Amino acid sequence: LAEWLGAHLLVLNVHGGTTIEDIESIFAQAADLLAKDDAEEDEHAKGCRVMVFLDELNASSHVTLLAEAVSARSLFGRPIPHGVQLLAAINPYRKRPLAMRAESAGLVFNLHTAGAAAAGAGGAGEGGAVVDPMADLVYRVHPVPSTVEQFVFDFGSLGKDEEAIYVKSIVGTELARLVRRTGDPDVSSANSVREAIQLSNTDAQCVAAVLIAAQRHVRTVEADASAVSLRDVQRCCSLIGWFTAKLVPRASEAAQKARAVAEAAGTARPVSQLAVATSLALAFAYVYRLPRRDMRNGFWEAMRAALVLRSRGADNTRAWLTCGFARLT
Repeated sequence: LAEWLGAHLLVLNVHGGTTIEDIESIFAQAADLLAKDDAEEDEHAKGCRVMVFLDELNASSHVTLLAEAVSARSLFGRPIPHGVQLLAAINPYRKRPLAMRAESAGLVFNLHTAGAAAAGAGGAGEGGAVVDPMADLVYRVHPVPSTVEQFVFDFGSLGKDEEAIYVKSIVGTELARLVRRTGDPDVSSANSVREAIQLSNTDAQCVAAVLIAAQRHVRTVEADASAVSLRDVQRCCSLIGWFTAKLVPRASEAAQKARAVAEAAGTARPVSQLAVATSLALAFAYVYRLPRRDMRNGFWEAMRAALVLRSRGADNTRAWLTCGFARLT
């Protein structure tokens, strides 16, 4: 939209650690861009010259300041320049299904003191134990201020087919970036990565297939359509790139020796290094959030089923299945 309008685009990814300085900085950047355009007499379309997008506006404890920017077009009473247009996205403030509230997975910070039992829900005991008020929420967000409610428009959610298109697009972009990065001579161990990773169209299809299956499986398990989003897909793809860059160079020499021994013994099995990185990324992005072993086992079964469904005898897909997906539980 910004490109079509010929406007600058600034994005603030709001999260729990976003500070007042971060918020003021993004609008200061917008003002600087306006001043620069004025100095250069740059003829943008009148009206929208800089767009500021506040992503997950209600994820920060400074939600009232961000609400002021959206509803009153000011920060601490200081007007936002007319050439700056604001867009924002919020997540709904609602609780997880009852069946999922009693279970949790991963590292959780708890204060265990003698006064915890006496604290009650939302309180604190004499020992200082505090109950997390966001523990039962689908998203760790604050309630939407009433001043913003009149501006809220529910865009709904993507259908299965539409989400699959977006997933494939994200995967294609991230794998292309991975190829460019491993082909850069300035990147450490680039040669060994390039030799170990031979990306094909089948690889891209396999990554997309398991990500689509992961999204659908987590939604089913947690009984919530909003349990995951395209942000989880983006996070997983970033992890795939990181694991590929970090693990493949270290494993390439050992893998070559093991492959030589296996070939000599006639027991060689194709292994996709990208699939190894993908399985690790899936674990961090999706599996570790599941509280029970049966849920985690079911996740890997869904991944194997997705690969088998699209394999159709393709050698590269068999390489994915033998890399460890067949044994992960």
